[in-house]
Amino acid sequence: MAVVCPHRYIERGRTFCRLAILERRYCTSEVTPQACAQCQVPQVMRDHPCVHMDLGVEIDEYGGVKSIETFFASCTVTVERLLSVRECLADACPYFKSRDEAP
Repeated sequence: MAVVCPHRYIERGRTFCRLAILERRYCTSEVTPQACAQCQVPQVMRDHPCVHMDLGVEIDEYGGVKSIETFFASCTVTVERLLSVRECLADACPYFKSRDEAP
């Protein structure tokens, strides 16, 4: 059985993503299993489980096909966009706080 993404939700029979960024013409918040399979966010969350990481994705829809090729990450402590999440680890970042420790 597939793992259910915590950012998906259902409304009126359609599936949507809470992390969707809708600022461009062909962006949508609706997702399909194929689009979700491309999403890097679950892996980033597993590898870098910091409560201070804020994530967003661009779900592009073109010709009826939805795809997720871009994700964004920012730190809520430093209020900066992260160009790389490599340093978002307990031993590399002084602000790191694991989601497991969060109340």
